[in-house]
Amino acid sequence: MSPVLGEMEMHGAALAGLPGMTPRRLRLLLEKMDPSDSWNALAVGRHPADPGQRWRGYVTDEALRRMARMCMASGVVVTIRGCAGYPPALADDSGAPEVLFHLGDSSVLDVGPRVAIVGTRSASRAGIETARRLGADLAQSGVVVVSGLAAGIDFAAHSGAVLASSCTPAVAVLGTSASARLAQPMAALRDRLGERGMVISETAPGSRSERWRFAVRNRIMAALADLVVVVECHETGGSLHTVRAARQRGVLVAAVPGPLSSPASSGSNALLVSGAAAIRGAGDVLALLTGGKALGGQAGIACPGPRCGGGPLNPRSGTLGAGPRVIPGSTSSSPILSRRGSVPSWARDREAGSPADVEASQVLDAVGWEPTSLDQVVLISGLALGQVAITLESLADDGLVEGGSGWWSRC
Repeated sequence: MSPVLGEMEMHGAALAGLPGMTPRRLRLLLEKMDPSDSWNALAVGRHPADPGQRWRGYVTDEALRRMARMCMASGVVVTIRGCAGYPPALADDSGAPEVLFHLGDSSVLDVGPRVAIVGTRSASRAGIETARRLGADLAQSGVVVVSGLAAGIDFAAHSGAVLASSCTPAVAVLGTSASARLAQPMAALRDRLGERGMVISETAPGSRSERWRFAVRNRIMAALADLVVVVECHETGGSLHTVRAARQRGVLVAAVPGPLSSPASSGSNALLVSGAAAIRGAGDVLALLTGGKALGGQAGIACPGPRCGGGPLNPRSGTLGAGPRVIPGSTSSSPILSRRGSVPSWARDREAGSPADVEASQVLDAVGWEPTSLDQVVLISGLALGQVAITLESLADDGLVEGGSGWWSRC
């Protein structure tokens, strides 16, 4: 059955599908207006967040109808941040999408603890097998496996999770739209996840597939996760985007040890050297989630919440009833804070986020108000090139810097 779009959802989806739309631009459009009012203000050229009227010519009744047809034809559900139906697991995160598109039932996010399994696309045979086994074992143990449905480690983890007998539903976070054309067997796995789990995207149907979306979507995986496990990762691999986003949110990061001679394990091994927890199998993951407390009387399976008794569990601290704390294994010299989200003011009070660690502050200080080259930022900050690149993308997503063609400036 095709989902029914209300007026708010229809306008929100159409806004997300405008040419050149980014998460930050959409956040600005919806900061003081609901989607319907924002759409109408753009149509008459009076939206304060669009003084140059870049979108006025695209805001038409036909564009609205076309987006509604695409969503309904593909079965994509549209939810708006701050409105009914938006997943509570994402609602309070500082980087939560203003408009969310998904396939499947969002209630699967609440059936158990959530573990993100991430890694390189160019994985080794051993890495593929490890990810598949982890996905299967965790799904059978009541854990919701979250990954990005990319080739390599992500695909293996999801394959293991959906093929496990009596498995817990898994969740995919896409860098494309939820209804994008995918090659087999990726499309078949996406469809399976949509039927038995959940497929999430912040990209509107019909939008272009752009490379930057894959790095940006990693913040959503980190926001959903109670624990991030890196199976294999190169030293400058895309998985480090997820690692950084996780540490900013106070989410524990763990990694699977790999051969010292394998380039595919160089990044994950470096995480272990810096203090990340080591993972040998699903048992280590389950123990990390809550320090070994049993779920429903089953030995060795971690308790995801209050149903086990003894008070509510905060999986991001590993303690009962505890709040944000410094996470062991972080390479940052300052406390890593759990940053509360910035929900649009028309839905609830907005609480601004800020850079949470010393490295982010160093990079932000190095970026001038006039265009600054990437090399200059590296030189001034004193940090490694890879870390600077990751930090700049994180700061850009927070709306603190903007860049292009190797040049960056403060917003």
